[in-house]
Amino acid sequence: MDNWYNTKEGIEERLREGLGGLQELVREREEAGYKRKERLREFVILYGRFELDTCGNFMRSSYTDVRNSPLRLPQVIEKEELFKALNRTELITLSWEMSGLGDLPRPSQRCPVCDQEWRLDNVRDAVRVGRDESARLLHIECHRANQTNEARAYWMSVFQEAGYTELLHLTHPNGYCPCEHCEPWAHMITEIGEIEIGWRKRVIHIDWKKTGCQFPDLFKGQDVTQWATGIHAWGRDKAIEYLHRLRDACLKEKSVD
Repeated sequence: MDNWYNTKEGIEERLREGLGGLQELVREREEAGYKRKERLREFVILYGRFELDTCGNFMRSSYTDVRNSPLRLPQVIEKEELFKALNRTELITLSWEMSGLGDLPRPSQRCPVCDQEWRLDNVRDAVRVGRDESARLLHIECHRANQTNEARAYWMSVFQEAGYTELLHLTHPNGYCPCEHCEPWAHMITEIGEIEIGWRKRVIHIDWKKTGCQFPDLFKGQDVTQWATGIHAWGRDKAIEYLHRLRDACLKEKSVD
């Protein structure tokens, strides 16, 4: 069948070959859509994990927990047929993001953290970490664990350099971007109370509202976003400077009380 990549039966047959079959499917549809300019049929495959669009693009579901999704989707279904079968509430839960061959592990490849082999039922969880030849594919859970450990060590050192002596690190979801690539924020329990901190694009977000201290003029003259209980710092050194000044001011205020 010359156009097997554009039929439900052909796609199902190729997926029986595992990761190698999925890679061939993605490659064939990309060539058909972009090189030969074929108008392709749209499919949702692997029980909702991926979408194949009309142009040859390969997209993965933005819903990370597909295995526990309330939607019980077949292995391969045309998108038009899927939309007819679902109600409005169910459709809202469906969305996909761009992906590609580079985001797919090779057959027999393993996650470098947990050493588990990649399979069709966990390939949606692959996250590319790094760039070019140094890039690695990790499970989402493994990537998050690495991020959490690295973030804990980083923020502990920042607060220690700022003079804090009582520290407890609590991992907190990223308050700016909750995607799979951005590292989590932290809630640091310190001698002056709880401080929220984390990267927000190129700046470090610092919020100390839970300490009970308010200093609308503490960082007057600093040309950065700031408010009575928070400030954005341009990099590590500025974060250490602001945290040190905050600690001194808050301890002074609390001693007066």
